[in-house]
Amino acid sequence: MKSVFKNLFNQRGIALLIVLMSLMILTTSLVQFDYTERINYRMAVHAKQRLQAYYLARSALNFSKILLKYQKEADQALKSAGDAAGSMNVEPLYKMIPLSSELIRGVISGEITEISAGEEEEAGEEKKTPDEGEENSDEEKKIKTDASMLSKGEAEEFLKFEGDFLSEISEEGTKYDLNKIASVVSTSASYDQRKKLLYSFLKNPRFDELFEKSDDDREQLVHALSDWVDQNGVINEFENVQRGAEDSEYSGEDYKVKNGKMATLSEMRLVAGMNDSLFSKLKDYVTIYTASDKINLCLAEDEEWAQALIYHYTHNAACGSPVDYTDADKMSELVSALLGGCPDTDAMASALNSALGLTEVSSSDDEESTESSSSSSGSTVTGCAFQVSDLLTSDNKVFTVKATGTVDETRLTMSVVMNTDSSDPTKWKYYYYRVE
Repeated sequence: MKSVFKNLFNQRGIALLIVLMSLMILTTSLVQFDYTERINYRMAVHAKQRLQAYYLARSALNFSKILLKYQKEADQALKSAGDAAGSMNVEPLYKMIPLSSELIRGVISGEITEISAGEEEEAGEEKKTPDEGEENSDEEKKIKTDASMLSKGEAEEFLKFEGDFLSEISEEGTKYDLNKIASVVSTSASYDQRKKLLYSFLKNPRFDELFEKSDDDREQLVHALSDWVDQNGVINEFENVQRGAEDSEYSGEDYKVKNGKMATLSEMRLVAGMNDSLFSKLKDYVTIYTASDKINLCLAEDEEWAQALIYHYTHNAACGSPVDYTDADKMSELVSALLGGCPDTDAMASALNSALGLTEVSSSDDEESTESSSSSSGSTVTGCAFQVSDLLTSDNKVFTVKATGTVDETRLTMSVVMNTDSSDPTKWKYYYYRVE
């Protein structure tokens, strides 16, 4: 009898154990299933938001192209209007009109208008009243109101999408093109002058902390950047001095000198003498996309290249007294004179030469020659190895567009470098395209 009860209790214990193990397995499976489904759900939501952000960024890019198209038409209209209009330094449309869905929503909702009105009242500006003779007829008011409401309604309908977009447009023409040296003969005077312009930029005291041996390191970096893209296989120093093979600078690396144009700006990081600190400082001032040996100073965000150009001109053109970065007052005066002539490059050159006390070229004494050269009076100077105007351009056709789409915490940025030379935006060539 005892053995029967003992067997019975043992069976009950095993059954309990089986039940507990089954519950544990079931619970674990449910928890795992719930966790997996949550992960899948979050991945699906993230994929959806990323897709939305991508198309928002595409929208910002397309809006940027429209704005750049209008800018080209406005520039052409100014040129067609004559010399007086063409010489006006007008802020580009893409800088006056930030492309942002958040800003557009603010304008449509009236929040930004109300703020502006409040600021005007605080400034003491008087509002115009009907007594001032500017009262519109009832019909005119109705037409304007209907048009305003129609535009507002269309805009509100368009802006119903989830998320936001933002676009930033910058000019590549305001930078020094590292690839231009690839098409210049290494034994020519222009090759030397091209390198000296970059060297003049690096002479700026703001780069002192990045160079241990000061001028020696600066010069070696300039040579290395040029040797990376030029067509020969020797190290080219200033004054047409050639020394050894370029590859000798890369003996400790698993790659050699490219001797061809850089494909991306990040390729700079491979050049001998370049490091992360230098790259982060230089990348905003150099480009590889314009194929130009000139710089558009008038649209630059700061005065770094204007100062470098003045330093380069006064030290290497051999037609005036050198001006150093340490002479802050004189440098500031010359920069103001130079940029004061924008966007006319001849006017800029004339203003700088005048501020430096240099005289213009006198090629003929007859009245006809005098009249024909009056518009560019002082833009060229005798005895110079090169002229200021040789370094300047008003060309502005290669742009970088950074279009961003944001949905909740998902952000996608589309970076595009494009050439807007064609009148048809659908034919604009992309030099660089990256989504991240």
